Amino acid sequence: MSLPHATPAVTRAAVVPLYAAGFTTANCAHSIAAGLGAEAGAEHSIGLNLLLLGVLLALYDVA
Repeated sequence: MSLPHATPAVTRAAVVPLYAAGFTTANCAHSIAAGLGAEAGAEHSIGLNLLLLGVLLALYDVA
């Protein structure tokens, strides 16, 4: 019976860009949500705000 081969350890340099992308996405999502929350008034419905939030986040992720 043979032992399974060990996978090489992921280097820190390979993971840093993923952390940076996650941090940037989280900050953008927070700023978009905060801006929409501050802009929401009595004339806007909650469904329209959620739709706008989804569209803005999708556009940001594409960019």
